Amino acid sequence: MQQRSAEQAAHQVVERRAQDAAAERPTPVADRSDGVDVQEMERRLDEVFQALVDEIRVGLIDLDLEDGRLIIRIRERGSFPSGSADLEPLFVPVVERIGAILERLNGEIAVTGHTDSVPLRSRRYRSNWELSAARAVSVAHELLAASAIAPGRVVVMGRSDTQPLADNESAAGRARNRRVEIAIDMYPGKTG
Repeated sequence: MQQRSAEQAAHQVVERRAQDAAAERPTPVADRSDGVDVQEMERRLDEVFQALVDEIRVGLIDLDLEDGRLIIRIRERGSFPSGSADLEPLFVPVVERIGAILERLNGEIAVTGHTDSVPLRSRRYRSNWELSAARAVSVAHELLAASAIAPGRVVVMGRSDTQPLADNESAAGRARNRRVEIAIDMYPGKTG
């Protein structure tokens, strides 16, 4: 009896987390006239969302859908030490889960590193350009090591502070801008 109520309570917690995170799930454009199978794309998006719902809920990653590309946004929190491109060991399983998802999807995978606008003071990296590129390379290496993704599908870029998501004037804004994004086309069957 006590074990059953504990299982029910655990199930309710998982349900609440999923409901809370569902509000953060990106949605595709339902009215498409370019030959895209929206139902198939919706199924793939649900698969990605469900596989990463815990990481989304605790704020380690965000999902976004921009111009038909799924963006898995790895926040700096917990992923890299300050000023470093060495992936935190505790974050490796998250990247492994992302790799397992991406290997089942078709299309090019773009891994892009971003930084804030604060000039870097490091002997290891000459600039935020180098740091952003090195972080993207670290994530790409881990994706490839942990999955069956063909290396030819992966493109790596460093964008430094050129594409901020938030204002660099506040600590919260700078933290949001420090990220690695993994993008894959969610409309691989599109025409034109």
